[in-house]
Amino acid sequence: MRNVFENQTRMSIFRKRRTSNDANRLAKMNQLTDESKPMPNFLPTMPNHKDRAAWRRNRLVAAASLAAIGLLAGCASIPIPDVATHYDPYTHLRTDLIPENELETQGPVREVLWLNASRVFKDRQYFEYYLEVRYAAREETGLLNINPGTSLSVVADGKELKFRGVGTLNTRKLRRGLVSEDAIYLASADELRAIANAKAVTVKVTGQNGVVVRDFAPANFQRFRKFVEDFVDKG
Repeated sequence: MRNVFENQTRMSIFRKRRTSNDANRLAKMNQLTDESKPMPNFLPTMPNHKDRAAWRRNRLVAAASLAAIGLLAGCASIPIPDVATHYDPYTHLRTDLIPENELETQGPVREVLWLNASRVFKDRQYFEYYLEVRYAAREETGLLNINPGTSLSVVADGKELKFRGVGTLNTRKLRRGLVSEDAIYLASADELRAIANAKAVTVKVTGQNGVVVRDFAPANFQRFRKFVEDFVDKG
C-alpha cells in the first residue's frame, strides 16, 4: 500500500505542475482558432506494459523533483534547466531528461507540442533512450488521439526518422478546460545524435484527429545537443 500511495503522491505533483504550465502557455494564445472537435472517451488509468510503466514512474519522479524546486523557491521564478538528472529515492535508479522542450510556432496557435528526450535506467547498468511527445490544447480544440503504431516522424536535414509507440489511450486527460496526452517512443543513440547534430529538424505527430507539424528553433537544438553531449556521447 505504501508504494501505491507514494506513486499517487508523485503523480499528483507531476499533474499539478503540468497543468499549471499548460494553463500559463495556453492563456497567452489569444489567436486560437474557433475550430473545435468532439471530445472522445478516454481512460484515466496508467498503462500496464512494464517498460512503459517504468518509464512513466521515473519520469513522474523526475518531474516531481523539478516541481519541488519551484515550491521551495516560493514566488521566485527559477528557469527549468535544459537537461536534468534525478535519482529515484526508492529504487535509486537514475533518469536523465530534457524536461521541457516546447516546439513553438509562429502565427495562430491551436495547440502546444513538446518533444522531450530521456535516458531511463532499468537497473544499475542497463538503460534505454526515449522520445516523449506531449500535446496540449483547449477543450474545444480537442485531443489529437495518437494511436498505436508509427505516429512520430522527425526529419533531420532531409532524412526522415520514424518512431513507433503504443499510443496515448491511457494518458489522455481533461482538466480545467485543457486536454493533454503523452506518447513515448523508444529511440537509439544514433537517432538522437542525428536530431541534435542536424541543421534543420521538422517534427510531425499524427493522430486520429489530425497532424501537428513543428520546426526546431535554436533553443530546441541547444537542449538536444546538451542532452546528447552529456548522456549519449559520454555514455
